[in-house]
Amino acid sequence: MAHQPPRRGSSTGVATLGICICIGQGLALVLVLVLVLES
Repeated sequence: MAHQPPRRGSSTGVATLGICICIGQGLALVLVLVLVLES
């Protein structure tokens, strides 16, 4: 992802970043669980 300069809606940007991190961790956890169950 390209780094974007801070804008007026910085709080919404932080919230969106947090949501993306949560989704990424969730997907990684699901992927690990699938790999463990498949093995």
